[in-house]
This record gives sequence, structure tokens and C-alpha cells, in this order.
Amino acid sequence: MRFSVAQTVLPSWFSSKTNRNNFSAVRWFVFGMTLLLLVSAASAQSYPPIGDAYIDSTSTGTNFGSLPGLNVSSTQSALVQFDVSTLVAAGVTAPQISKATLRLFANTVYSAGAVNISEVTSPWTEISVTYATQPSVGATVALGIPITLPNTFVLLDVTSVVQGWVMTPSTNSGLEISAQGATSVVFDSKENVNTSHEAELEILLAPAPPQPVAAQLWSAFVPVFAPKYKVSTFTPGSAITVTRMQAQVAVPPSNCRTEAVIQISDGTTSHTLTITGAANDSGALSLNYAAVDSVTLSISTPAQCLVAPLVGTVLIQYQSP
Repeated sequence: MRFSVAQTVLPSWFSSKTNRNNFSAVRWFVFGMTLLLLVSAASAQSYPPIGDAYIDSTSTGTNFGSLPGLNVSSTQSALVQFDVSTLVAAGVTAPQISKATLRLFANTVYSAGAVNISEVTSPWTEISVTYATQPSVGATVALGIPITLPNTFVLLDVTSVVQGWVMTPSTNSGLEISAQGATSVVFDSKENVNTSHEAELEILLAPAPPQPVAAQLWSAFVPVFAPKYKVSTFTPGSAITVTRMQAQVAVPPSNCRTEAVIQISDGTTSHTLTITGAANDSGALSLNYAAVDSVTLSISTPAQCLVAPLVGTVLIQYQSP
């Protein structure tokens, strides 16, 4: 697994926290009843830890989650966790995470050497974790990271790990920092109010795929599902692309030999949506219609239903260049 390390030495008097949160604005488009959150440009987001602590094999029952330092030595290892659920909620995918960087601040170096970063694979909490209750640890993310000077930022590439967290959020239990050999170092924790250089996760997002410049909705009311019933006709003033069809009915069909269908067509390009329940969705479409082209929305009646569909609303989502 590839990783990169960078160190930046700061003067001891430098204690202000740098806010590098330049997350770009997000844009919302309403496509009928669906809200899509789109990250519109490359952007970086910084995440502080939601929990950090260290564990000590010489004090197996003691919790060190409230201390200002994260001790890492031959008998001590540190745990740190970040919440990236906002990315998941925004629909960000793993390929959109172009880079994820873990930043640690080595406050004190008692014995220079190197540390390892591993992925934590089971839950833990800052206020209760001890050596005796320590979480399980999985794959090594970075091996032999040099730690030589105090007042030093250490930057590590953890892109693949964060991509995994976004793909499977339940796997996000954080990271463990352990020492190699006689290395002894203290990193700042989030409780350190003197330097305020807590661990930080910076995630750089690639631009989302291109989105429509304009999006609109064509709505039609269906009082009955009668044979060969023309619901509505639409003549666009410019070329359009229909991207989705949705239909909701007040009385859904039941036990029909043939289902009712709703069709959109200009006589050449068409698509049908079968009515099988109260809510019906075509999924993503790409139906292109030219300007001043007469586009018709029509239905066909079902046959031999125990309960026939009744009273519906059809939503046609389309975009224009």
C-alpha cells in the first residue's frame, strides 16, 4: 500500500489553529420529488477527531481519553477516530475522494524513531477505552513513519482507508498509531488547549460528474386509466432530454392480468412505465426530443384487475441544455 510522509517544523510560539476548511458551495437541484446533492467543484474539507485516546500496557485498566497528549511508545499506542458521515449523506463516492491526508502534531519527542499507522476494525469510545478493552486492529496503512523532531507536523496519505469508509461506513472505527522499537513521542490530542494542534483529516474531493444546467418538471393528472387515453401533450421550445418518469396513484392496482402502462412518445422515441403499485419510477432515462416536437403522454388501461388503478399523477423530469 502506497503512502507519503511530509514533516513541517513550526516555531514553538506558533499556537493558533489553522482553519483550512474551504469546502466549496454545494448546489441543490429539484428533480420532481427527488433531491440530489451535488458537489460542484474540487474542494477540500477538514475533519477534527470525534475521539482520541492512548492505551498503556503497564496500566491495563486506566482510561487516558481526557489527557492533552497521545503517548506512543513501546508500551503505549494511540487511537483516533473521524466522522465522515456527511460525505456519505451527500452522496460522495469513493472515486470522488482524490486524496485524504492525516495530520498529526508531534509535540514532544523523547526518543526519535518511527511509528506505524493501522486501521482499527472494532468500536471503541474515548471515555472508556483501556488497554484491557482495546479494539482490534487490521491492515497497516503506513509503516515506519519517521519521527525525529518536536513541534513537527506529520502528514500521511490515508486515501485508500477513507475511500473504504465511504464505501462501507460501518468499517470506520478510526486509526491506531503505534511505535517501532524504542520510539517515544507525544502527539497533541483534541484536549490540548495550549497548542490546539489536534489530529486532523483533510479530504480533497474531485469534481462531481457534469450536471444539467437546467432541470424542469412536467406534471400531468390522470383521473382514470381509460383505454387509449391521451393524458397530455407538450411542445418544448428547445431541445430537451427526459431523465425520469414517475407515477403515483391513489388506488394502486391489484391482481391484473395485464398492467396499465404510461407512455411518453413523439412518434419516434418512446418509453413506457408500468403501473404496478402506488409509487412507480422508471429510474434514470435519456430520451432526447427536438425543439417544437410534439411529445405526448398517454396511458393504456389494465385488463382483468381485482382492483384497477385510479387517480394518478405523472411526473416527467427533463433538462434543457
